[in-house]
Amino acid sequence: MGKRDTKGAKAKRAERRGQGSVKTQEKTERAQGKKEKRDANKRDDEELEKILREFQQMHSADTSVREEVVPPPSPRCNGSLTSHPTREELIFFGGEHFDGKHNRFFAELFRYSVKRNEWRKVVSGRGP
Repeated sequence: MGKRDTKGAKAKRAERRGQGSVKTQEKTERAQGKKEKRDANKRDDEELEKILREFQQMHSADTSVREEVVPPPSPRCNGSLTSHPTREELIFFGGEHFDGKHNRFFAELFRYSVKRNEWRKVVSGRGP
């Protein structure tokens, strides 16, 4: 003999069936919230990467060093002149010039090639 379904049992089953769809909806909402958070984090990461690339490009422009052929440095005193240890060059840095009214200080770096009789100024975007 089979069990008889009572009205109470039927009502409980119907109630549980309704709760299942509610739980499914809650799970779907939580999954959607997690997906939105992941997407937001991904957008933030992409923006951060973009900012870092821009900063790196600006920084590489600042740290580039080049040399220019120039005429001899202007007259000055108290500069530092030394010979290069392995090449036939002189290295000259700094100095100052007083014209009677104003004192000018220099933070320039020059290389003088003895073989070529040529002055080169070392130029960088940012100094130390």
